[in-house]
Amino acid sequence: MQYSQQLNNFKYLISIAKKIHTLLDKNNNLSHRYELAHQLFNRLIGQCESIIKLLPLAENFSTTETNSYYDLASIASLARNFAETYEMYYYLILDNIDDKERELRNSLLRLHMKSEMLEIYKTLGYNTNENELEYCKQERNKLREEIKNNYLQLSASQVSEKFKIYSFIEKSNDEFYRELKNKKGRCLNSKVITEAIIKNLLGDEPITNYIDDLEENTTLNIEILLKRFDGLKTYFSNHTHTSTLSLSEILYETEIGDDSRHFYSLSIRHTMFYLGVAICDIVELFKGYNIDMNNQDMNFVVKNMLQYILDLQVISRKLG
Repeated sequence: MQYSQQLNNFKYLISIAKKIHTLLDKNNNLSHRYELAHQLFNRLIGQCESIIKLLPLAENFSTTETNSYYDLASIASLARNFAETYEMYYYLILDNIDDKERELRNSLLRLHMKSEMLEIYKTLGYNTNENELEYCKQERNKLREEIKNNYLQLSASQVSEKFKIYSFIEKSNDEFYRELKNKKGRCLNSKVITEAIIKNLLGDEPITNYIDDLEENTTLNIEILLKRFDGLKTYFSNHTHTSTLSLSEILYETEIGDDSRHFYSLSIRHTMFYLGVAICDIVELFKGYNIDMNNQDMNFVVKNMLQYILDLQVISRKLG
């Protein structure tokens, strides 16, 4: 598929997301979980619009001119961050856990935030009042105790293997805070979340319901796909940072150009995949709030997601 068509598909998918967001805006008095889902969905749309403004041949909304520069680093950063935003969306909103476990996850993230704030105060030498620092430490310690108590109550009532992801809470403070920092406050890594996304996407319906011209025995290998997504995370990270790879590709785009616009097509499709998943999730989550989608839009969303992971599995095939 040509880059210009990918760009049009991206714009169309964003328009679908905006329609849903407009419907969400009409709902008042949402619970914390639903309000957070609304906020994160809104952030995803905003990130998409930021990417659009940087893409070649996309209309620059402020000047009505088309872009001619090559800001690969910003596009890669946004594409990578988009996936991370969805992962947080899944982690806090969509994962099949009860409210008490969801609150434990929220508390761990808040504790991670307070720990990071204290480290920033110390390392950057902010002119912070000693009383404020002491208050922040007390709040952090209080939250740490609450988390330990909540974990003990939950672990006593749940014996599933899944609950072992929180076992580091029982460790000494030094070990706990070190692991909390490494995990960035989260207890599920990207691989676990990506696997859940793919399994939820496949569901019970055959792929042939959405993709034409497929062989009847076409299947998706989840292990291969997990490696592909991990590789993409590394790929976009290399472009986000000033690496040899990123400098080389920027030079290539500037001096030679790539008629297939492979980097831009890949960035678009990677972002569209996660936006499509978020659209399906938000429609399912808010199904009691009259958030309806017509069949044409829904088929477009699902078809794009499935085609992307099919192309990822056959890595020799161009994604552009």
